[in-house]
Amino acid sequence: MRIGLITGMIALLLSWPSVSHEQQAPANQKNQERQNTSNPAPPSHVVIEPSPAIDQLKPLPTTSQPETQEKPLPRFLRPEWVNVYVTVFYVLISWLMLRKIKRQADLMEGAAKDARESSATATAIAKQAADAAKTSADVATGMSIPTLVVHQLGQGDVGSITSEAFFQFPKVKIAIKNYGQTPAFLKWWCLCFTCEELPEVPIYDGPAVGMILDKEVVQPNDVYILPGLGFPHRQEFSTEDVQAIVSREKIFRVYGYVCYGDIFGNPLRRLKFCETVLNIFGAEGAICDWVEGVAPPAYTGTEQFPTQKLTQQHS
Repeated sequence: MRIGLITGMIALLLSWPSVSHEQQAPANQKNQERQNTSNPAPPSHVVIEPSPAIDQLKPLPTTSQPETQEKPLPRFLRPEWVNVYVTVFYVLISWLMLRKIKRQADLMEGAAKDARESSATATAIAKQAADAAKTSADVATGMSIPTLVVHQLGQGDVGSITSEAFFQFPKVKIAIKNYGQTPAFLKWWCLCFTCEELPEVPIYDGPAVGMILDKEVVQPNDVYILPGLGFPHRQEFSTEDVQAIVSREKIFRVYGYVCYGDIFGNPLRRLKFCETVLNIFGAEGAICDWVEGVAPPAYTGTEQFPTQKLTQQHS
């Protein structure tokens, strides 16, 4: 009877295809519990074949559609080229900025250069104007202060004598003229005769040195004749020197200066002069010709009187 019951249950399972494995399991478990409670039976191997109905419960396989393959991006649109594009963009922006900065710097440099040139031009113009004003002032000042010039130098009043007698005790007439616009106040003067070579620096020495011109004034455009030499101030030459002068073996010269002041209180100035005997006639009346400009430069011109010389003379 037990064997028939088991066979019937197996047949029932095979004839009921809609029962799933989960539903069969509790039923089998209940039957097994009943059998175990009644009479335990030896285990048997049961082979359950799949039912076609169970297969029908499985989902039908879906028809697989062919996947659409995406086309690869072009080479210059790939992600690895993005950094290249960004770098190129920043380089381009930097170059444009540098170019603009350089252009601004060039403009600023040009403006600075123009300003420097304008400043230099203005400075040059101002300097030229200042120089012109100074020159005008110097000219005006030079014309204002007294300016003495040797107006005439020649043979003095010696009468009818021979050239030998003249050169033994020379006597000359010197006239000075004031070409300035203010009066010249004469102080003293010096006169020297020589038949020797002149030193480079004048040495004013002899009997006619430091002759006082007390309160003598030369007005503008006036001529003043220096006083003649008296006996104490006359210079004598030896017979040998006279013969050498007449025979043109030695050159006879006269040189000296006239010291004067002005109304402006400027330092004393002096007019230096030097003239040379050019021709000796040897006849009565005209003894010789005098010429200037053949002496060293230190013997002519106008300069400020050196105070050291004045101190030595008064000592």
